[in-house]
Amino acid sequence: MAWKALHPDDDYSIWEYRFEQAIEELDKERLQAKKNGRADDKDMAENEDFKQDEGHPDDAGEKLDENAQATANIRTELEAAKKKNNELEVTVKSLQNELKPLRQKMTHFESMEKSLTNVKEHLVQQEKSLTDELSAKAEKEKMELA
Repeated sequence: MAWKALHPDDDYSIWEYRFEQAIEELDKERLQAKKNGRADDKDMAENEDFKQDEGHPDDAGEKLDENAQATANIRTELEAAKKKNNELEVTVKSLQNELKPLRQKMTHFESMEKSLTNVKEHLVQQEKSLTDELSAKAEKEKMELA
């Protein structure tokens, strides 16, 4: 009632005020309004027959069926997605298992490549030192012959 006093033009306040009234008082008001020709047609329709409303409990069964069908469709799609996910996980694991020996071979190849490079460098150094040694020997023999 305090809300009504503070906000006299607010429709919700009328509802709130009437909600707190006893049912007998509301019925008396409605009968009096009907006699005086001031009955609110919208209010009367809502209170007399709920089944005339298009979105009311008569349609609830259809909506429940639609919701159940939608839920079933979503559940089916979810199960299919989970199955596909599991298949992909198995495929990834098998590919990782195939990749493991290839990575080991790649690592072995890279280490052999480094060893080969080191051997080549060692051979180049040996060839140079032998060439220098033989050149020095050849010079020495030339000097002795001359």
